[in-house]
Amino acid sequence: SDEKGKVLGYRNLSELRQRLSPVMLRRDRRLVADQLPDKTQQRIDLPMTDMQRELHDSALSAAATLAQINKRRPLTPSEQNRMMAALQQARMACDAAGLVDKETVGAPKLDELDRLLDELCVQGGRKIVIFSQWAMMTEMVEQHARALGLGCVHLHGGVATAKRGVLINRFREDDSIQVFISTDAGGVGLNLQVATVLINLDIPWNPAILEQRIGRIHRLGQSDKVQVILLV
Repeated sequence: SDEKGKVLGYRNLSELRQRLSPVMLRRDRRLVADQLPDKTQQRIDLPMTDMQRELHDSALSAAATLAQINKRRPLTPSEQNRMMAALQQARMACDAAGLVDKETVGAPKLDELDRLLDELCVQGGRKIVIFSQWAMMTEMVEQHARALGLGCVHLHGGVATAKRGVLINRFREDDSIQVFISTDAGGVGLNLQVATVLINLDIPWNPAILEQRIGRIHRLGQSDKVQVILLV
């Protein structure tokens, strides 16, 4: 570590592993892959509305301007933040224009979600998990689910850790709760094998986060075939 205590590197890792081996058991997915049910993944491509396209292109144009500056000199911290914010806004516009302008109602992804909820939950009686990176998008999802008469629970960063178990138990044990809606606050460590379908309303930049989302239902204890749907 440096003089401020910041960790710069590691040493003696083989000795650390040796000391831990008698008391730590680690299993990764490779060791249990043959015990997991089949998984299918479906990508559904949807067009953006004119408003979405306008917001998306405007944000990308702002990011491109900063990218050109970066070719001549390093960006300042403020410019880096503006560039990341512009790229984030472009991604948000792909979900729903209302995430950016806070006014526009509806989106093609929400229309497609209504169709999927009707097919899978209303008619099929299945339990599903829905993920989005943005809390505002999950709020829109909850409104659509309840409009279809579906019971749901909603997990986001504002839900206290002590209360998350209650939401999970309701989803597992209450047949009237068919939809589990979550931001990536619920992307790790949750066992939701009672669901057989997972819908991703947006695709994370980091593929490991996507795998963590899918791993909420495609894990040991899952007895049914798992269906993963990506809305793009």
